Amino acid sequence: MWSPNSVVPAFCLLLIICAATEVIGIIGGRYARLGQFPYHAILLEHDWQFGGGSLVSEFFVLTCGHCVTTFDKDICTVLLGVIDLTDTNGQMIPPQEFISHPQFNATSLDYDIGLIRLSRAAEINQFVKTIGMAFANATYSVNTVAHVSGHGEMDAYHTLPECLKYAYVPLWDKDNCTIFDRVTDHGMVCAGFDDAQNNPCPGDSGGGLVVNNIVFAVFFMDYRCGEPHYPTVYQFVPYHRQWIDQVMHSQFVRKKKNFWNSTMNAHNVRHKNFIIGTSGLSAGDAKTFNVEKLINHPNFNYESRDDKDIDIQQHSPLSAVTVS
Repeated sequence: MWSPNSVVPAFCLLLIICAATEVIGIIGGRYARLGQFPYHAILLEHDWQFGGGSLVSEFFVLTCGHCVTTFDKDICTVLLGVIDLTDTNGQMIPPQEFISHPQFNATSLDYDIGLIRLSRAAEINQFVKTIGMAFANATYSVNTVAHVSGHGEMDAYHTLPECLKYAYVPLWDKDNCTIFDRVTDHGMVCAGFDDAQNNPCPGDSGGGLVVNNIVFAVFFMDYRCGEPHYPTVYQFVPYHRQWIDQVMHSQFVRKKKNFWNSTMNAHNVRHKNFIIGTSGLSAGDAKTFNVEKLINHPNFNYESRDDKDIDIQQHSPLSAVTVS
């Protein structure tokens, strides 16, 4: 026979389990299903979760600037493919490099956006996938509903969940956003409901604000989390897209290298993330050409980074080329 003593514990257990179906959670939205947000990256210092991010390529996680400047990369790990922090089946990848925006200000949190370059490629599968980023010319309509995910605080008592949660939030008008202290027009946008009961909180920093399966912004700041009438603030990806692209492309090239009858790194063949122009010319005079074929060394080992050189066969001859 059911009694309050038996029903209440069972109900509480249901709320904290990472279930296979959506369950309305406590303050802060819902618990995620495994594979629901396969791009979500968990940032760990040893075993402590300090933030999140979005896997935007096999080698890069988009996050906030203070996540990559506050913590030492040598004791951090990026965890992919799980929603439960106790799940041992995820991909644990050490970061190769923490990269913050060159104009990031740790006091004002201006330009609070960053990238993590992984030490090896993420293995794409059912539970680990990349997500696209909003283009530089993208805009949004006020009250567009987005979602954000994370393992941050759930209540005023700083309770942290073991399982990934997410919340739907509407985007604010820019004029209503900039009236708040520390909000600037340098790519900051606000989101959230007026009652503040479905917003990201401390510990969710770096998580992506997603619209139509595109990362639109990155969470980096909250005002009195859970208190009504205050927004959560995000870095607008289109505003920073040029910098993001420059960083991601530059990591796979040898800058300002003369390639006439020369070589390049073999891992560039795998990713093809490079832009080629004529060496020695100004940016306005730069010329481009099509690469007809890229040839890896037959003994190239991607995992060991035994980077034997490759040849570039040009579609049209040039006296010299450079990569940016």
